[in-house]
Amino acid sequence: MASSFYISSTRQFSGKTALCAGLMAHARSKGRSPGYIKPLSLAVFREEEGNLDPDAYFIKETFGLDAPFSQLNPVLVNGRD
Repeated sequence: MASSFYISSTRQFSGKTALCAGLMAHARSKGRSPGYIKPLSLAVFREEEGNLDPDAYFIKETFGLDAPFSQLNPVLVNGRD
């Protein structure tokens, strides 16, 4: 049975990524294979792989997700350009 959660907040730095990491760790401890997507990012940094969101990068590296960044975080907006 598949379940989906959409975690949101009215402000930045409220713990959304930490909550997602905790939920993913819990799901894995129960033998499940959770996925992750951050549909929109306003906090972009540049890496060799291209423009990345730090939260999506953290989740991908922490949980060893195979999905490319383009699927984990499809819309990147850099307000500093």
